[in-house]
Amino acid sequence: MKIEERMYTKSSYDEIRFYQVPKALMENPIYKDISMSAKLVYAILRDRQDLSIKNNWLDKNGKIYFYFDCRKLSELCNISTSTLNRYKKELINAELLLSKRQGQGKPNIMYVLKPETIENALISHNDYTRVAETTTQDYSKRLHNDTKLNDTKSIIQNYINVVAPNGDNIEFFNSIFNYYFDTYKKYMNKEHPLLSKKYVKQIVDNIDEFSDEYEIFKVADWESIIDMYFNSNLDCDRNMIHFAQEEILYNRASNCKLI
Repeated sequence: MKIEERMYTKSSYDEIRFYQVPKALMENPIYKDISMSAKLVYAILRDRQDLSIKNNWLDKNGKIYFYFDCRKLSELCNISTSTLNRYKKELINAELLLSKRQGQGKPNIMYVLKPETIENALISHNDYTRVAETTTQDYSKRLHNDTKLNDTKSIIQNYINVVAPNGDNIEFFNSIFNYYFDTYKKYMNKEHPLLSKKYVKQIVDNIDEFSDEYEIFKVADWESIIDMYFNSNLDCDRNMIHFAQEEILYNRASNCKLI
């Protein structure tokens, strides 16, 4: 096709399908740190809602959801799954994408969230800050006053309640952490070292992303991965921080024939 034939005219303007990026993502300062690639992924996911409507993927409150197929979407965007997950995390952190776990053996469902307009952003930010500060203060007091929280497992469990991506994920992550600590004690003959909140959140995020990418949603499968890790000949301290690295998870899950 010649160049002139590819130019738009008034009559042909609506003939081509487009991925639409909301103006708020470009104009609202609260989204200035989101990469352009992540904004394009948002537009693609927003477009996928048409398929959700066709399939009647509505929750009990009438909200549109979809299933995040990491591999198909990475092929469409011509990027790796790890890169796509990085953009996905950007959108989740910006509260433009919401992930909800349905339960063991079922994939997460995702919701595309409307971007904040400039007018609403300040109100939402103030509300969020007030709630976050109150929650942090209450949690700090509870952690300080509860003398029973002096063992690693109890502290981790309480940290998970704060940092887990979704409230309904708590039982899933508690099971994984508890099994890991029990296995660590069995093999190492000592308690697992105390983990800071920063590293617990890092571990939770890595496991959550890995679960979504390779559809490993059963606690029993994660127990197999943990067992495979401790039975390997890796020269390491077996700290959970090391276990939760993407390359380590991939190799152990592959050995278990889960991917």
